[in-house]
Amino acid sequence: MNIFRTSFARLTLVYMAAITMVGTGILYWSYDAFLEQSRDNINHLVDTDMAGLVSRYYDSGDMELVRHISSALELTSLENPRQVYLFLSPEGKKLAGNLQSWPKGILPDASLKLLTVSTAPEPQSIFAKATLLSDGYRILVGRDAGAYHTLQHRLFNNLLIGFGLFLITGLGIGLLTARAFLRRINGLNRLCQDVENGDFSVRAPLWKRRDEIDILGRGLNGMLDRISALLTLHKQTADNIAHEIRSPLMRLNAIIEQGEKKKDITADSADLARRQIEDSVTLLDKLLDISRIEATEKDRSSFTDINFSRLLENIAELYVPLAEEKSLDFSVITEDNIHISGLEQNLSRLCANLIDNALKFARTKVDLTLKKNGDKFILSIRDDGPGIDPHIQDRIFERFTKGNNEHQTGTGLGLALVKAIADQHKMTIDIAGASTGTTLTLTPYSL
Repeated sequence: MNIFRTSFARLTLVYMAAITMVGTGILYWSYDAFLEQSRDNINHLVDTDMAGLVSRYYDSGDMELVRHISSALELTSLENPRQVYLFLSPEGKKLAGNLQSWPKGILPDASLKLLTVSTAPEPQSIFAKATLLSDGYRILVGRDAGAYHTLQHRLFNNLLIGFGLFLITGLGIGLLTARAFLRRINGLNRLCQDVENGDFSVRAPLWKRRDEIDILGRGLNGMLDRISALLTLHKQTADNIAHEIRSPLMRLNAIIEQGEKKKDITADSADLARRQIEDSVTLLDKLLDISRIEATEKDRSSFTDINFSRLLENIAELYVPLAEEKSLDFSVITEDNIHISGLEQNLSRLCANLIDNALKFARTKVDLTLKKNGDKFILSIRDDGPGIDPHIQDRIFERFTKGNNEHQTGTGLGLALVKAIADQHKMTIDIAGASTGTTLTLTPYSL
């Protein structure tokens, strides 16, 4: 990728251009301030000289002023005089000074002017002031502007050098920064291309800088981890579905083949065929329910306030006859008026699956409790069954996982449905399984 086509490079160049302009502006301000200070110094010298000459004129007369100017000029180089004077009579006749005539463009108004005057051996640039004395006499006082122009030239050169340094440094830093940024962006682009080509094992390189690119990289890696896990789960689910449906379909096919051979199908065979079909439909319905709940996990628009205490008691009451039939001690203890926001139908299925699963494996008793815990509640169900093998405890909520015995009855989807509904209602599930039984505990994030 061309570095100059990147947004970061353009933004960096704009930023560096702004920095260069600001830096140049500061240099220009310094340049102007130095020149202004130099001009003020010259103005002060001219004012001081002018005040002394005016005072001498009024104290001692015009002839004394002529002698004073002549004495001052004797100390000044004729080739490059630093002081410039001109004293004129009321008739405009030159009385003293090193200028031959009154310069154009200057009036006796005591304001400082930058002039070019004719002096030997070449014209000279001066700062000068002129004032009008009594009886029509005029006097001009000036100072050579050569040093001022030299300073101005040096400061201007420094300004250009500073501008160039700002520009070159800014461009250099900007391009180096943009190149480093582009290198990291190219790494993410290669990652996206590899994923697009079907390689989900790649991960974004992390630079441990904790900046926006690293945050993006960690987000992409987390997303890829999740996608890989989902793809693995999808494959496992597809394999399990094929395995679970294959058995009833093979049995159904055997019944049909047997009927074809005998030219008739008995009532028992027909009932068995219907049960196989119903089992397959039930399996698919549960899978669809789990997928539907997971797909709408973040949709809480249909949630209503539910008295969870009453709901749990009503569901538990339905299982009392089954517990009595199996001679199980079924204990239900609930605190009153525990409410939760959710879908009543799904929460009913969650409670039913938990109770049904506990009654299926219990040997003598099942304890079901619901109690408050601060601003939350804890739903706990415990049985004294064979427990859960520690090797599959981490996978017990996955589809088609069947406890200790993979050949036991059931589809292995009951706890997977419980997990999907719990996630939908922002509940955490803790499981404790041992040889003496299993305890499932559900706690919402908040009520």
